[in-house]
Amino acid sequence: VPAPLEEVTSAVVENAIPAPVETVKTTATAAPAYPETYYVIVGAFSKKRNAITAKQRLEEKYPNSEILVERVSNLTRVGFSVGNNYDRAMAQLASSQKEDSSYWLLAK
Repeated sequence: VPAPLEEVTSAVVENAIPAPVETVKTTATAAPAYPETYYVIVGAFSKKRNAITAKQRLEEKYPNSEILVERVSNLTRVGFSVGNNYDRAMAQLASSQKEDSSYWLLAK
């Protein structure tokens, strides 16, 4: 024999005033898992010897910088590291472009 069901009653609240809802707008920028390194690219070369020559010039001019030599498609990019601070990288790019306006910034 099944047990008798218990009667359930609930209170009804009339004229309830909802709690105020506060809307907060936030802006968040996700930081990369590791900081990007910026490079001033001084050229992209199809001939290996030209890339090597550019690399050697950069090593003489910026002996304490990491020199980037990266093959992309049919070209080899050559550039030098300017750190991971965007503002400083842009300042270095502007300074370098006084020498050659074709230089550009790569984030990697």
